[in-house]
Amino acid sequence: MRLDHIDSEIKWPEFDGEEMRVGWVDAFAGTKALLLNVKWIRKIYAFGGKLYVVYDAEDAGRYERFAVPSLPELAVELKFEIYEDRIHDGDHRCRIYRLAIDAADEVRQFVSKLMRVEVGHNYLMLLPQSRPLNFTLAPIDVALFGHYIRGIAVAENPAFDFLGERDEYRGRYAVVVDDDGFYTLFRIKGEPDPSYLARLQGLRQ
Repeated sequence: MRLDHIDSEIKWPEFDGEEMRVGWVDAFAGTKALLLNVKWIRKIYAFGGKLYVVYDAEDAGRYERFAVPSLPELAVELKFEIYEDRIHDGDHRCRIYRLAIDAADEVRQFVSKLMRVEVGHNYLMLLPQSRPLNFTLAPIDVALFGHYIRGIAVAENPAFDFLGERDEYRGRYAVVVDDDGFYTLFRIKGEPDPSYLARLQGLRQ
């Protein structure tokens, strides 16, 4: 199903020993609100500022209006987990259970899918004061879950000017810039699909 937002707080949790058996989160799609049992969520993906949830509902008909025929081609998979949040307020303590969604790997996944190439997990991040010297970024507007991508490029030995100093990184990298101006460099393992530049046209707004 395609959603706009999922709240993190889990309501009415029920346990079987230490294991949560049932717990509900509020979710929203446009002006519609619904409840999701966190134990029925199988996978969560993101693309275009939307969340795509693979969900094992007992009554699938209840969620039919939110269903989509397929995932977007460039949707990235997000990790998620249930955790306990302990809140202390003076002498009072309470426990709140939350659904945590992890977007740490989503940009790397997006680059890999877009360019159809293996992309390393280790990356470099550069400050907005950096300025590319030997390549040009193609402008795009792509919202994932926790990141908004404004530009992308493939660069051989990318070099940057940082406050008058030249910084160069040996090798072939995918370079992306976000809406805050930060640059992230991912080492590419292989030959990017040259059609990725044409596919970028469909991502511009």
